[in-house]
Amino acid sequence: MQTPGTNRSSKFLGGTFRNGRWYCMCNEETRYVQTRNGPNKDKAFYKCPEEPMCGFWLWVEHETEAKRRLADSLSPEPSTPSRPRQSIEPRQQYTPPIASQSTLSAYTSTPSTNRVLRSAREATPSSGSANRGYTSPVALGDDDELATILLELLEDFKVQLTSRQKRKIQVVIDDYMEDMVKSPPSEYDGYLVD
Repeated sequence: MQTPGTNRSSKFLGGTFRNGRWYCMCNEETRYVQTRNGPNKDKAFYKCPEEPMCGFWLWVEHETEAKRRLADSLSPEPSTPSRPRQSIEPRQQYTPPIASQSTLSAYTSTPSTNRVLRSAREATPSSGSANRGYTSPVALGDDDELATILLELLEDFKVQLTSRQKRKIQVVIDDYMEDMVKSPPSEYDGYLVD
């Protein structure tokens, strides 16, 4: 809505209207200003009171439209989306493997998970074990097998990876396994089972 010879555009994105007042993107109450000369003489607007300004600028004549847009942006989404949304499950926190067969059998059984769980059972010290030292869930040096198992699990869960992503997983596992050989976790790292 521009008048010839005048700059009549408003920038009210990010502003809010609360308790009958406009607040800029700095969350400050805006200043009401009225021009005294020039092509916009006697026209009023709201602007950011801070210097330098955050960019909030609203002509009073655009105020009704700005309130409508703000109300539209705050209204809830329609109950039926026009496009189906994918369900994203929250990430679960990693829990170190345990030796209990009843707990392990609660997992979904697939060839890949069976191999991982079998490795975890074999690597976890028994509760009566005199040796409480760290034992890797996968024998050291089996980083290729670990990467293969992980990639198979991701594939089972329908996770599509590029060859570059697969290679990155392999590199991360290689680096991790090298670190484990150099300095295994201490008993305070939370890897030991009582």
